[in-house]
Amino acid sequence: MNDAGFTVIRVEEAPGLPHWTRVVFAEREPLMVPIRDWVEFGGRTGMRLTDADIAALERCAAVGTARDRALSYLKARPRTAAQVLAYLARRGVEEAVAQRVVEELRSQGVVDDAAYARDYAEVNGGRMSRRELAWRLRQSGVGRHDAASAVDHPEARERERAAARKLAQAYVRKHAFRAENGLRHRLAAYLQRKGFPASLIFEVLREMDLDPPDPFS
Repeated sequence: MNDAGFTVIRVEEAPGLPHWTRVVFAEREPLMVPIRDWVEFGGRTGMRLTDADIAALERCAAVGTARDRALSYLKARPRTAAQVLAYLARRGVEEAVAQRVVEELRSQGVVDDAAYARDYAEVNGGRMSRRELAWRLRQSGVGRHDAASAVDHPEARERERAAARKLAQAYVRKHAFRAENGLRHRLAAYLQRKGFPASLIFEVLREMDLDPPDPFS
């Protein structure tokens, strides 16, 4: 503890870190601080900082470091809030700091689970059932409401129909040498395992001139 405080003797650019500044003191080692936090703090050369001031700036630095890590992680592709939190945890960021960063990014629209769910469903909806899509979104940390909204609309149902046809056609090409009756049952079971609803499976089988199994379960 330093009752006399710490005198800021100069403020420098932080090499390679355009959004940070290096605060140099007479009585202690320099401190790296995000520029926006230093400005909000009212920092300037010649001012004296208390231990509490230093602790507050160190917390700002921890949040700034976590923010930079999160933004770097988000450069490759959009992520859910849960994915960003998990990434920061793997990097050793304290939970409270990670939560603060993610909430900030959510308020700015940088992290948006609903948009992530819509985009994911649009890109992948033509390859799988809506049920599987919703499951994958939930595994990514998307909330139940956002996941359901992304797959429960006419466009999503049409993409699901196209996915069922595509998978069925590929299955038939691969197994066409087998007996028709056995193929029909196996195809129906295959589509059911993929999460497609029975009504859509019936529709696809009829389109392919394969009468639905009776009974079908």
